[in-house]
Amino acid sequence: MGRKLIVVKVGSSILQDENGCLDYAAVQKITKQLLLIRNEYSLVVVSSGAIATGMSRQKLLKRPKELAKLQALAAIGQPKLISAYDLFVNDGPVAQLLVSYADFHNPKSSNNFKNTIEELIGINAFIVVNENDSTATEEISFGDNDILAATVAVLLSADQLVLVTNVSGFADEFGDLISEIKVITPYLTRLASLTDSQFRVGGMISKLKAGEIAMAHKISTYIISGKEDNRLVELVLEHKRVGTRFVV
Repeated sequence: MGRKLIVVKVGSSILQDENGCLDYAAVQKITKQLLLIRNEYSLVVVSSGAIATGMSRQKLLKRPKELAKLQALAAIGQPKLISAYDLFVNDGPVAQLLVSYADFHNPKSSNNFKNTIEELIGINAFIVVNENDSTATEEISFGDNDILAATVAVLLSADQLVLVTNVSGFADEFGDLISEIKVITPYLTRLASLTDSQFRVGGMISKLKAGEIAMAHKISTYIISGKEDNRLVELVLEHKRVGTRFVV
């Protein structure tokens, strides 16, 4: 692919307000940073937010449990999410790739995915990947976009994986930032807790799993805040020590 490749996962908490509605100012803020990074690196964005955006469109305050309802919300929210990115990308087209768990376990499909990514990078597209929530099953799915992002990073042999979330990084029991993780220990697993938000799934458990996957393939991985100004640019372009780094 020529230039180094970075996969950035944007959590739904970064794109929505406290009521779970799509926050266009927040989308603009993160997109501005992503475009700066794309000037220097090849970039693939894995973006959460389709179901939550569908919830806000349907004025739902509580995340449904039924699979069919979640899939319907994803179908409603995904076009609005991509349209929001498209509002703020003024250099090249916005491209959406919806993938399934099976795509990455089928050699032909995974090779087609890689070829498509290379073609899109070649035409300077702003690439957004998401799981095809409207057709995924509970038994065969990534479960959340942290795992999807790590899987994409491995398939594309990315140089770096950045998980952008609503906290500064992985914290210990006192709330202090753990700046480096060299191995996933039972202690770290105990510290990680699933989110209770109605608008998203995952939490630090999934980020630990994503970090473990990436570490096994020697991909530098970070958890950083998308709420704090310019952290993504500071990490990638200014090479500052921010967030939590999974050491490889």
